[in-house]
Amino acid sequence: MKTEKGLKQAILDLIEAGTSFDVSQLQLIYHKDLEVIKIDTEGNKMIANKEAFEDLFKMKLKNG
Repeated sequence: MKTEKGLKQAILDLIEAGTSFDVSQLQLIYHKDLEVIKIDTEGNKMIANKEAFEDLFKMKLKNG
């Protein structure tokens, strides 16, 4: 069911998975077409997808 409570729980689940580097849970949470676009103050654009975020969290987990 799509509710405010459900959205809040999804965000909490995402925070928990991210802060504990739970890559398997993040794989379930992240949409297959996830794309985050970051534009810095100089107008440079960086794009990260689901795989890039999974790799980032795998590296953080490996490095403690």
